[in-house]
Amino acid sequence: MEKDFKFINQKDIYQYKFYMIPKELFVNERYVSLSPAAILLYGILLDRLTLSIKNNWVDKKRKYLFNIYKKRNRKHTAYFR
Repeated sequence: MEKDFKFINQKDIYQYKFYMIPKELFVNERYVSLSPAAILLYGILLDRLTLSIKNNWVDKKRKYLFNIYKKRNRKHTAYFR
């Protein structure tokens, strides 16, 4: 069975994409009531926000915005301060 398992090396790690989830959501008592799905959703939204910051997608009030694609040809825009 060991022959079937491929270990990841330093060169391979760059082919994967990861979501960043703040450790604070797991260790702070304030967030203990959050479900795992809510924590994962936060990580996904944080990823979209960093893309918006990178591309300077802001509105006139300096709120960052990003697009969420729900279904084919439907686009929703969310705002962050």
